[in-house]
Amino acid sequence: MGATPPGVHAFDRPNDGFDLADLIREYALLRQILLELIADGEDLVSAAAARVSRAIDEAIELSVRRFAQATAVQLRAGRQREAESQREAVRRGAELRAVIQRIPEAVLIGDERGIRAANPPAMRRYGIREEELPAPIRRLTDRLAVREPTTGDPLTSGELAFERALRGETLSRDRLVRDISTGEERLWRASAAPIEVDGAVQGAVAVVSDVTEEQRAAAQLRETLALAQRFQAVLAHDLRNPLQTVLAAAELLFRTRLDDRQLHLVQRIERSADRMQKLVTQLLDLARARAGKLALRREPMDLCGLLHDAADELSVRARRRVELDCSGVSWGEWDRDRLYQAVSNLLGNADEHGEPGTPIALSLEEAEQEVRIRVTNQGTPIPADRLEQIWEPFSSGTNGRSPSALGLGLGLSIVWEVARAHGGRAEVRSGPEGTTFALVLPRA
Repeated sequence: MGATPPGVHAFDRPNDGFDLADLIREYALLRQILLELIADGEDLVSAAAARVSRAIDEAIELSVRRFAQATAVQLRAGRQREAESQREAVRRGAELRAVIQRIPEAVLIGDERGIRAANPPAMRRYGIREEELPAPIRRLTDRLAVREPTTGDPLTSGELAFERALRGETLSRDRLVRDISTGEERLWRASAAPIEVDGAVQGAVAVVSDVTEEQRAAAQLRETLALAQRFQAVLAHDLRNPLQTVLAAAELLFRTRLDDRQLHLVQRIERSADRMQKLVTQLLDLARARAGKLALRREPMDLCGLLHDAADELSVRARRRVELDCSGVSWGEWDRDRLYQAVSNLLGNADEHGEPGTPIALSLEEAEQEVRIRVTNQGTPIPADRLEQIWEPFSSGTNGRSPSALGLGLGLSIVWEVARAHGGRAEVRSGPEGTTFALVLPRA
């Protein structure tokens, strides 16, 4: 009977959202309609009406049984889904608790009533005993005398990261605390976030890290770097005067009568002193750049003329051919001396690392708002893992040559700083076709 139309109809009704009363009302309406049709007929027979009523009653009885069966199936399926959901929730909860227990940082979970769960690192740091839970967050933080790092003032009510997370904020804050076991002042970083269910805040979770040693190491590093920069600037500044004296003395010696051996020695003195002076200048420039004091004297100028001068200087000094290509409008506002220094450094780098006997390509290309100076040399490509480090100070030896052959390795760092001071950038590309450095500058 379950496969009859009434049975199928009743079995499907729960899936359509009907309850038993809805089903009975359907049959009552059907009975009324059929009886009205019989009453309107020409051959009204009371027996026919009785048979219709019995058929309707039988359909109702069958439908009620099938409806009950369908409802029972739905209930069993619902209970099964609910049980599966509960098992999945229990499994996920166990996994989450296992993860939290193994996190090396302190983890606190709770709500407005206080901390309800804490992992072992949190229990140790806050001195929490299991029987204390749930514990008000203020009771725990008062033990640690939590304070603002900048002022040392105690935190006012509602300013703890956990308290703010309960108000729906996600944040990370550093706080001074007093270690409960040693009494030592420590710096903790508390990161907290709300726990939301259906858009409503139900609690909060906080992860607390001890960053004391990390901050001490960072402060020591900053102090060391500042000291190194001061030493670098002072050393470079104090070397300039004796070097100028050596160069002046060499110039005076050139004006005297010297034999060939003496002239050779004076020339060596002059070349060495000149090289030292350039290194000193680079050190000073790097120190100024790192301190944000690489001043520029912008003026309208023609870059093509500057490139001609730099190419001529290298051709005379290094006796290597420079192929210059200037195209487009080369006028703009830049610091001529700084750009000449940067281009000379790029040409010197290309000469140092270029394949002997091959020319250096120097070109100027223009775009709407910027110009690009390219220096290309043929030779051994720069390894890919070196490209990111090549602009760093003292990072000499781009193709495996000894650092002693390349000075202090400051030339490309100066190029980078000059580009940055102009609001531009420096780029490098290297492969079998050659190595190309680019200095990209906005026109103003």
